[in-house]
Amino acid sequence: MVHEYIRDSRDEKIEKEAAGKHFSTIKNHEPPCSSDISLFSPISSRITHNDPLDWRNLPSFKEDLEPYSFCARPYGRMFSSEKGVTWESDPEKQLAQLNAYFGVIEEGRSLVSFYTNHGNPLVEEAGDRLLIGAARIVKKGPQLFFPKKADHPDDYPIWSHAITIDHPNTCT
Repeated sequence: MVHEYIRDSRDEKIEKEAAGKHFSTIKNHEPPCSSDISLFSPISSRITHNDPLDWRNLPSFKEDLEPYSFCARPYGRMFSSEKGVTWESDPEKQLAQLNAYFGVIEEGRSLVSFYTNHGNPLVEEAGDRLLIGAARIVKKGPQLFFPKKADHPDDYPIWSHAITIDHPNTCT
């Protein structure tokens, strides 16, 4: 439970009751790890994107993830260059960073690596990562945007993109 968001957003009672059930059959609950829920599943899932900048109060957005899909989120690219500001809030600058990050992915050619970075039993140092698998990317989802609001009329990009892998064909 190293990640604060996972620790604070989970509902242990509901998760115990839903153990062994596919995510798509659970009503009125979406676990905090839902954006990765279809990665090794032959069944699609519907997830909810929430604005990472809570203060904007943008409406959430629902997305259907195809089987063998997950959402990649380049948080490291979304930091602000403005002193004293953590996250970039300008939607045009956000979109430029997202396009630069996702624009180099080539469907059918690019690979994705899966790794652990906290709490794995094989690596003791907190910053060390452990590679646990790799797969070929067969589809990159489009850039999606949060629904507009009167007080936020700009197109605010969703920071994640759905990525579909060629599982089980190339996943190692």
